[in-house]
Amino acid sequence: MKKTKRPTPQPAPAKPYKCLYQLKIHLLGINPQIYRRFIVRGDTTVVQLHHIVQLVMGWDNWHLHYFQIFGRQYGIDYTGGDQFLGIPQITRLGDFGLRTNDTFHYLYDYYDRWAHQLRIEAITPDDGRYRHPRCLEGKRACPPEDTGGPTVYTHRIEEQRYWAYDWLETLMERLLAGENPLEDNVPAWYFTHQPERFDLKAINQKLAKLYQIKGNSGFWEAQGCYDELEDDSDES
Repeated sequence: MKKTKRPTPQPAPAKPYKCLYQLKIHLLGINPQIYRRFIVRGDTTVVQLHHIVQLVMGWDNWHLHYFQIFGRQYGIDYTGGDQFLGIPQITRLGDFGLRTNDTFHYLYDYYDRWAHQLRIEAITPDDGRYRHPRCLEGKRACPPEDTGGPTVYTHRIEEQRYWAYDWLETLMERLLAGENPLEDNVPAWYFTHQPERFDLKAINQKLAKLYQIKGNSGFWEAQGCYDELEDDSDES
């Protein structure tokens, strides 16, 4: 049987800060894949890349994290957390000498251990089309925070599906009996989470707002703090 040749990696760009990097990120240990494809500039810092990953995936930035690139860990040095190599505010994506098809990893939440793989799909000259990072496409919703990791989440969404059918059957009985129809011994996210939903427009709106506050160092180095990026246009 003839072996399929892997594509030959292209050399790292001579001027990486003036390039656009197209990346694909996906959560490990979940099938079908939860993935996103997005564009960033080569001058994107480690701090910025962390927030971009959080937003494109759909996380809330509640927990510690790190990137693992060529065997070394990088991330934001939160008080009481890990101390990493380099200065994340000035260490940039273009500093790592990444080439097309290179991969690196991102771990979020040391308890649930959400492991992500990122692959460099393309590196092209920056032609000025993108004023800020942009998500190109993706599939499926990000798991809710604190759901236990990939194995537990996979079990839970299957359980959620069957629970929904049972709950609908008993809804009218509860209403007629004067009981609270929402009272149930299940996680609150069972009522709202849609595992197959992916909202590209909402992600790109958040990325645009993220770069409107680019000079606010307090925001970039804090945990949480994504409420101000929510779209309030639908509020009455």
